[in-house]
Amino acid sequence: MTVAYNSPATPVPTPTIEDTSSGAKTVTVHGNARMSGTNPLFGNASLYLDGIDSYLSLADSDDWRLCSQANSPENVITSHTNTNDQLFFGASSGSEYRRATRFNLSSSSLISAIEVKQVGRVGSPTGNWTLRIETDNSGVPSGNLAAIGASVVVIPPSDGNSVKGTFSSPISLSNNNYWIVVQCENQGGSNGWFWPYDYNGTGKVATSSNGGSTWSTFTADAWYKVYQAPMVSEDYTVDLWIDPLVLTDLNTYIIGQDDSWKLTLDGTINKYLKYSIVDGASVIAPITINVETWQHIAIVQKDGVIKLYVNGILGASVTGTVMVNGTEDLTIGADSNGEHLFNGFIEEVRISDNARWSAAFSTPDEAYESDVNTKLLFPLNVQTVPNMVLQSVGYVSNYVPTSARVVIFEEDVDVIEPNVDLVVEVSRDGGTTFTNCIIAKDQEFGDGTLNLFSGSVDLSSQPNGELMVWRLVTQNNKDCRIRGVSLSWR
Repeated sequence: MTVAYNSPATPVPTPTIEDTSSGAKTVTVHGNARMSGTNPLFGNASLYLDGIDSYLSLADSDDWRLCSQANSPENVITSHTNTNDQLFFGASSGSEYRRATRFNLSSSSLISAIEVKQVGRVGSPTGNWTLRIETDNSGVPSGNLAAIGASVVVIPPSDGNSVKGTFSSPISLSNNNYWIVVQCENQGGSNGWFWPYDYNGTGKVATSSNGGSTWSTFTADAWYKVYQAPMVSEDYTVDLWIDPLVLTDLNTYIIGQDDSWKLTLDGTINKYLKYSIVDGASVIAPITINVETWQHIAIVQKDGVIKLYVNGILGASVTGTVMVNGTEDLTIGADSNGEHLFNGFIEEVRISDNARWSAAFSTPDEAYESDVNTKLLFPLNVQTVPNMVLQSVGYVSNYVPTSARVVIFEEDVDVIEPNVDLVVEVSRDGGTTFTNCIIAKDQEFGDGTLNLFSGSVDLSSQPNGELMVWRLVTQNNKDCRIRGVSLSWR
């Protein structure tokens, strides 16, 4: 289990974190990250991160890599050949033109790229193209991107060739009509590129696109292609409990591997959770994350679909994408540079190679145990303290006592069994020789965490002495508070 211990060299508990899965890994503790018993969910403690410089890191390992295999390559899901669909939309009088063609998606898809072909040119047009996917507005392009990131700049191809533009990350589109728009720089007068068919379907390019001249009809093969991103087949789950104290950084980093995947806030004042795959899909759960409240978070990929759950409620889903096999550290509570720090408590960090849930679920009500699907498990729920020794100063007796009585007022942090977890000893020679004193619980108070223990001990076998000392020792790494000790003798 996760262990924390008090180091004599430092004033605060320093955690030793253990991965309890079968392929246990070593974790590096940064800053003031520590186990705290003030707000446990399971066990007697939870990981506390102060939001200043505290986080955990774990060296990259294939043992807990989430997903990389694709069950299908990038493929063309729709293309366009020789039709009279609209291919031109809008024109400014001198500098820039927008070519467009409409397409339909019959089902939701994750689009990775578009490819267009140009069949000729007039004059010497210069500049780049911007390939865009725009929404439909009553049969014409709306001028609005169909999704964030649905544009890419490309260099125009040579005549008769095509150019493919791959988006920085795949975009998710629902079933609907869309437009591919080719926005051309510096086109006007007698300079321009040719595409087959024109805006009004008559077989000629609109005269405004060539400074008043009429261009001839062209015939060609596929004018555009729309590519669907590769689909993935591996199932996985990342889940954990978080209790944020504050969420001031809108990009707060919870867990991830910077060059592969990450769970963060979404960067907006909404402070929603966002799961991102580098150069791939991302999903935001529009569910409020509360401070000073334990919340269960689960990222589940099943049958190629990623679902993000908050407290067992499905926040959002998206088609999964191939994941880069990163080399950066896995970090908890900050990115690999120690930035965007999480301030709060964390427990039960687990990575699994299966889909733990496929629909809404009740949040787990007990700590996890490793099973065959567990690739990484940090329970982060146990604080083990060192055995404590408390010893009194010497009390002068003025005679040689033959027996003594001890009364202890104790407060449980862990449940304490007298003579097993808490041992009492008495000395009459100033602390050189001690004899064990058997104690019993006389009374408990309040909710049972406050206890009065007492016991008597025969000192006649000790060397003669007149300086009385008591000593208390905790055992089995049990934690308690000693509120008072009374020693009497005769």
